[in-house]
Amino acid sequence: MTVRYYVMPITVVDGTYRGPKYFKWRFNPTGIACQWSMKDYGLISACLCAADVTDAQHATLSGYSDVACAPVNIDNTLAGALAAVRNVLEALRVPADWATASNTYREVLRMFGGLCMFAQRYHGMWAEQLIDSQAQLDTRWSQIPLARRQRIIETADAMGYDYSSVQNNWQVRRILKLLSDQWADTPILFGFTTL
Repeated sequence: MTVRYYVMPITVVDGTYRGPKYFKWRFNPTGIACQWSMKDYGLISACLCAADVTDAQHATLSGYSDVACAPVNIDNTLAGALAAVRNVLEALRVPADWATASNTYREVLRMFGGLCMFAQRYHGMWAEQLIDSQAQLDTRWSQIPLARRQRIIETADAMGYDYSSVQNNWQVRRILKLLSDQWADTPILFGFTTL
């Protein structure tokens, strides 16, 4: 078995229970049975998972079009997989336009992990999704309702983040990348592994 990282959708049951779409958990008894831990994207139905999987389990996960799978060596570049990784991230409301073939999987995973940390804080403070749709990634800061902008600012303040460079014409995708990067080198803990 080998620890690997995955970006995938979350299944929501009865509006309350949430778990990674393809792994076994209380409401998915037929999912892949292995040790896993996830960081959810706040109330958005997406997550970053660490899982201790067999080669066969990894091959199964790699076959799903809505899953981005990292290789064992996450310091490999995205070369050859850039389009697939971008497609999965964007579909899950994660900005991916910044990623290039020379970026490593570690950089992409840490960016999404940092964004998960921000979205979880936002969810905890405001009990709402950070963004409501994939299309909102291209919304300009000035187009976001003032009350929601204020909630984002208060969340950033609570995390000690600097958003002073944000301009009214910036798209949400650029702002989310700025906020996620501020998680910086802080470890992302998964219980049995650290990213």
